[in-house]
Amino acid sequence: AKSVAALATVITLFVWYQPSGVKGFYDNDLSGHIANAAVRQAQADWYKQQGANAVDIYGADSYLGSFTNNANMSDYILRLRRAGVKSIGYVYSSTGSMARLKAYQAAQVSDSMKFSRVVMEEEPYNTGLYPKFYSDLAAWDAYADANKMEHDIYIGWPSQAAIDTIVKHQCR
Repeated sequence: AKSVAALATVITLFVWYQPSGVKGFYDNDLSGHIANAAVRQAQADWYKQQGANAVDIYGADSYLGSFTNNANMSDYILRLRRAGVKSIGYVYSSTGSMARLKAYQAAQVSDSMKFSRVVMEEEPYNTGLYPKFYSDLAAWDAYADANKMEHDIYIGWPSQAAIDTIVKHQCR
């Protein structure tokens, strides 16, 4: 009886489990490789070796703005795309960085150099600013929809109200 139950559990898990196909990484060391082309390439090569098809770039929201920084980001994203990364996330922490993303995206001569998703990383559980979190979430969701981008959310320790709101605005 125990072996039948164990077999039934294994079969259920096998049938129920549906892999997403996403092998993503959270790039939180942008300052360590963005300024040097050889290091950007080494980072892209590393992602290729890992089989990555998604990379979220933490710090992109504060990095963009100058001609040099935008050019470095364009080159980095292009290297990531050539390494097989299909989905590249712009991690943001406020609506203030939306203008930088809009300007960056508009300046790109190829879609291969653009971000394909936006990833919210605001931490209202630390700040207590849930109303700002909700309004930023709605604004970024509208931006993502208007620009045919995915909108993902990273949050630790969400409240039930935050979860209820997030469900309305997330892609995954």
